Amino acid sequence: MLTQHPSLSIPVLFGIVAAGSANDELSGDQLDWIALGFLAFIVGGILVGIGLYLRTAYRLGGWKRVGRDFAIFIAIMALWGLKGLIRQYLKLG
Repeated sequence: MLTQHPSLSIPVLFGIVAAGSANDELSGDQLDWIALGFLAFIVGGILVGIGLYLRTAYRLGGWKRVGRDFAIFIAIMALWGLKGLIRQYLKLG
């Protein structure tokens, strides 16, 4: 529903004021919800990616290969995370 914001001369769609208006400051609570939404989107994307990876591995070689490929995937992700922790600890990145 497109309405007119009472204190501004800009259109409002479903209660969301258009970006760039004079009063478009976000409160801390709004920023928390936006950050939580982004986090949920990222986690969902990672879970979908893992599911697609495992489905492809199963189609190519059955459950035996899925287990091996999943173990390789977990090892690579653990090494990637460890690399990030080391960089953060040594302040190299």
